[in-house]
Amino acid sequence: VTLTGDFLSLVAFDRSGVVASRPINIHKEPALFLHIIIGCLFLNVNEFGLDPTVHSDSKEPPLVGEIEVDGEWYDIIDVVHVEGGLCGRGTVCYYVRRNGVYYIVKDRWVVVECAEKEAKILESLQGSNHIPRFIKDVPVLFNG
Repeated sequence: VTLTGDFLSLVAFDRSGVVASRPINIHKEPALFLHIIIGCLFLNVNEFGLDPTVHSDSKEPPLVGEIEVDGEWYDIIDVVHVEGGLCGRGTVCYYVRRNGVYYIVKDRWVVVECAEKEAKILESLQGSNHIPRFIKDVPVLFNG
């Protein structure tokens, strides 16, 4: 939701681009303005755009949350990388721990038809110098 002067617009960002509504004059269309604001109050975390596989309600530092991978929860120790920008794959790399073992999890949006490409490349490079050990590639689908 963007509010500029007397005008409100709804703006949606995702991995493919940006979509915006027509500007709404909040004084000339007060009922629509209230519907939008009240509707935003009732959005769940998925509708709001948050990743349901990541929880960041940690109560014990240095953990910064948890991430679910293939039905298992990993403690997020640190965020190693966040891809900047509003459009793109939204890549985030986490340093995580499960049962005392540490891993790196790369979380990103992918086009379903190309989802396995990076995993196949990493698998083919296993055993090469300076290539991390590949554990698994897990597609996560929700609302789709």
